[in-house]
Amino acid sequence: DKKYLIQIFENEFLQLIYEALNNFSANELIQDYGISTIKNILNLNIQNSEFQIKIVEIGFLNILKRALLNFVSNLTIQQSALAIIQDLVYNNVTNQNILNQTEYLSILFNIINSKKENVQQFAIGILQNLTFNHIQNRKIVSDFKFIPLIKSCLIDFINNQSIQQNILGTIWNLVIN
Repeated sequence: DKKYLIQIFENEFLQLIYEALNNFSANELIQDYGISTIKNILNLNIQNSEFQIKIVEIGFLNILKRALLNFVSNLTIQQSALAIIQDLVYNNVTNQNILNQTEYLSILFNIINSKKENVQQFAIGILQNLTFNHIQNRKIVSDFKFIPLIKSCLIDFINNQSIQQNILGTIWNLVIN
C-alpha cells in the first residue's frame, strides 16, 4: 500500500490530483477520493516538512477551504480536509504562518462552533498545532475569540477523549511561555 502512495508522490502526481480537484470542484465523489488520497499520502510523510510545504505551494489549501465550505454535510470530506490541514501545520512554522490568516481562522471558528462532534477533534487539533511553538499564533488565537469557544467545547464534549486531548493540548500551548 505505502509503496504505491510513495510512487504517486515521487512521480509528481500531486499536481495532477490538484488539477482534478480544481477542475471538478462541484463533484462530491471526486473531492472525497482526491482529498482522502492526499490525506493518505500526507500520513506517510508527516515528518517531512518539505512535503508539507509542497502541498501548500501547489495550492491544496484553496481546495481544502473550498471543500470545507461547499461540502458541509459530507463528514468524510470535512474530516479528511481538516485532518490534512492539521497535519500541514504540525510543527511547520511556514504553514502555521499561512493558516493564521483571518479567512482560515473564520472557517475554523465556524466549524468548531457548529458543535459537530465528528469534526471537532480535527478542528481543535488544528488550533493545537497552530499554537505549538508559535507565540504569534497563540496571540492570534486568543484575539480571535477562540478561548470561550474552547471552554464551551471542553464542557460540551466532556466524554470524548480525543476532543478533550486536543483541547487540553491547545490550552497547554496557549499558557506555556
